[in-house]
Amino acid sequence: MIEHVFDSTAPGTAGGPLSGVEHRLGAWLAALPPWGAVQVVSVPGVVVVDLDRRHGARPVGGEPVGGEPVEGEAGPVGQLARLLEEGAGHLDAVADLEAVLARAAAAQVRELAAFARCRPAGWDRQPGETGAASAAARAARPAALEPVSEWAAAEAAARLGLPQRTAQARLEEAVFLTEQCPATLAALAAATITPAHARALGDLLRPVSEGTRAAVEAEVLERAGTQTVAGLRARARRVTARLDAAAALRRLAAAVQDRRVTLAAGEDGTATLTAVLPGPLARACSEALTGYARACAVDEDGTPDPRTLDQRRADCLADLVLRPHADRPPVRIDLTLIAGVDTLTGTGPDAEAPGEIEGDLVPAALVRALAHTLGLLPRPHTPDPADPDDAAAGTLPEAAELSRPAELSRPAEWSQTVAVPGDAAVEDRI
Repeated sequence: MIEHVFDSTAPGTAGGPLSGVEHRLGAWLAALPPWGAVQVVSVPGVVVVDLDRRHGARPVGGEPVGGEPVEGEAGPVGQLARLLEEGAGHLDAVADLEAVLARAAAAQVRELAAFARCRPAGWDRQPGETGAASAAARAARPAALEPVSEWAAAEAAARLGLPQRTAQARLEEAVFLTEQCPATLAALAAATITPAHARALGDLLRPVSEGTRAAVEAEVLERAGTQTVAGLRARARRVTARLDAAAALRRLAAAVQDRRVTLAAGEDGTATLTAVLPGPLARACSEALTGYARACAVDEDGTPDPRTLDQRRADCLADLVLRPHADRPPVRIDLTLIAGVDTLTGTGPDAEAPGEIEGDLVPAALVRALAHTLGLLPRPHTPDPADPDDAAAGTLPEAAELSRPAELSRPAEWSQTVAVPGDAAVEDRI
């Protein structure tokens, strides 16, 4: 992007002789019809921004544009009106500049992808040659960068002044958006979405099946221009779960495999303990901590505990981990599961439609596993292959079984095993 702010477009202005390029560009600008403060021209990479024109359009407390007085603007009311107008003008300028940044980001994506194509993987030392990358290093590279030289990220990092990991992520994003998500890149170039929207959508579209990716992308982009990044993420997950349930299960399986507890040093002697768990299990743990924290809001004498709820939750977590066998009264938690009949039974046109647990989107397979574990539905009958008379194979439970009342609240120490797709059984204490 080339950015110029012109005080005057006439050739021969004070400040020395102009180059031939400046003469031609100045003459070209002078011949243009009146334009706004931000102008994007057809020449690739040229954006003209005249901030003085924007800022001078609505002066505060001074002469109106052109020096002509405006009738009815005297006194406090007129001053308030001018402040409102100038503030609106500044926001308009920010919106225009946001559009410029979006177009510039799209141009950067295209240029980075073009650079990656100029660095083929055939230049690298091949497996078995001295100095070739190890198998582990090759496996750790993003799939989008497999045709790209392993040294491309280092070269981009040195030229752009970025850490190599950041440069590799930028390259991978550029190649993926250019080759797999052309509609997203076009929306970014048209400034209908922001770079943050494009990054978020790219991240969510990666695990989607190639045959479904374009349909998911098109449906999400219909509303992307009017949504926040968080809203776009929620819609993309919902659309993906509906149009490509297999992708949702792949994400769930990968996430469950990556469950972990990490410790990071904090400030002033504190530290952050983080647990990465399946969503419903994490929600149940959080609700249980809140239940324990509220249970100790007052002591046995009725004296209020001076600690905040967050402080009591943190202390309860430490106590539960460090003293797991201490005598404590059980607490009850409630989790709201919202799902359609087809999702719960696994049959019908919407069998793979996602459900929600406390507002969190949950794949259909996990909804059914949780419904069985929590007693909302009886577990499906498992046919005995050795019994030829097992007529119930593959059938739904009887209506009487489905109508049995289910207990929605369970003690916190109640233990069940939830089968999570893509992983071994996970012990779920809820």
